[in-house]
This record gives sequence, C-alpha cells and structure tokens, in this order.
Amino acid sequence: MLKRVPVLALLLWLTGCAHTQVHLYGRYLSAEQTEQLRSSLQAQGFAVTVNDLAFPAQVQQNTLITGLLMDRPAEADQLRNLLEQQGWPALRVESMVHGNHWYSGNAIGLFLLPPGQTVQQTASPKDFSYLYQGAGCAGPASIELLANQRFQIRIETSHNLDAAMLQGQWRIRQYPYLELQADADPNWFYYLEISQVQSADQISAISKILLTPLQSYPAFAGCMFEYGVRQSQTTP
Repeated sequence: MLKRVPVLALLLWLTGCAHTQVHLYGRYLSAEQTEQLRSSLQAQGFAVTVNDLAFPAQVQQNTLITGLLMDRPAEADQLRNLLEQQGWPALRVESMVHGNHWYSGNAIGLFLLPPGQTVQQTASPKDFSYLYQGAGCAGPASIELLANQRFQIRIETSHNLDAAMLQGQWRIRQYPYLELQADADPNWFYYLEISQVQSADQISAISKILLTPLQSYPAFAGCMFEYGVRQSQTTP
C-alpha cells in the first residue's frame, strides 16, 4: 500500500534507455501502416511500442510529444523529418504533457491520423473496465475494474487485510498511472502502471492490457495483472 505519490515522482518513474522510446498510438492506423511505421522507425534506431489507446482530447492532428527530461532532443527532429518523408505532414511537436498523457526521459508520444480521418473519441472508463488476472503471484489473485469506477481485489493472503482495503474507487489521474483508493482509508492508495502489448501463441495473436504495481505491495507481492483478447483469425 502506498500514500499518494507526487506527480513529479510519477513523472520520474520511467528512466531513460539506450534508444529513444516511441509510443505509437495506432488507433486510427491500418495494420499495414502500423507495421510500416514500426519497421522504418526501428531501422533508424528507435524503440517502438504500439498501443490502441484513445488520443487525449486536445490532440486533433498529427502530433509528436516529447519527454520532460529528454537528453537527445535532436532525435525528435530526426523523427519528425523521417515521418514527413514518409507522407505524414503537418506534424506538431510539443513538450512534456498533453491531456493525461505524460512522457519522461527519452520517450516520445506519436499520434498519427491518416488523411481524412478525425479523432472520434477520447478514453473512458470502459477502455479499462475488465477483470485482470494475476500472474506471478503466490496464489490466485485478480483485480476487477468496473465501469462505475469501483474496484475489487481478490487475493489469497495471510496479511489479514480488512475487506474494505481490497475495494474502493479507481481513476486514472495521469496516464499511464492507475490509482486505486481503498474504502477503508481515503488516505491509502495502490498505484499501478498501465501498458498494452501484443503477443501470440499457437492459436492466434493476443492483445493484452497489463497492470504492473509500482511498489511491492505485501498483499500481492510479485504480481502483475493482465486482461487479454484474442484477435479473430481469417480462415481460408
């Protein structure tokens, strides 16, 4: 469990890495466009993560948002030039924060709209309202985020936690940080980081939303939580 984390501490949680990390928002891109962008950016030395999250309300055109503490600003210019060469014009470049999307260190948010496409919606609780199953836990565990922004944690634990510590309100104050406020005490919080990944097994591709605790909470030490959806397969 964790007291409220200052925004600056959350901003500094993500550390820089060897390659500038590009978070590509692919909600409005085709699979072909997404793969072409991923390949071309990786070929230029960028690390690329693709997600299907909603755009911040203020982003209505092609936009590149750089990190607060980016120590390689020339790479933002390199990325912009590369994208313009590939037919993505009128790319706005902004710093630090836009809506609830924050970037720190050498991280860049990349929001692209194909010609004629407009932003259709912003994120809502429905985007994250699922039952997340625990992985790596000592025993069965899950977190359920309800559409009315209530949460319920279910765990097998010997810590004798009051049931009111395992339920309460959830919110996303600054993406990608999820805040769970327990009913038992309005001053106690759980914090988890949201991420989206693509994986695959022998059956099909799987889109997953992951919730990773920002501290080692005794109640679910070693856990992370995931919700996955299989991608439909086209049979010949």
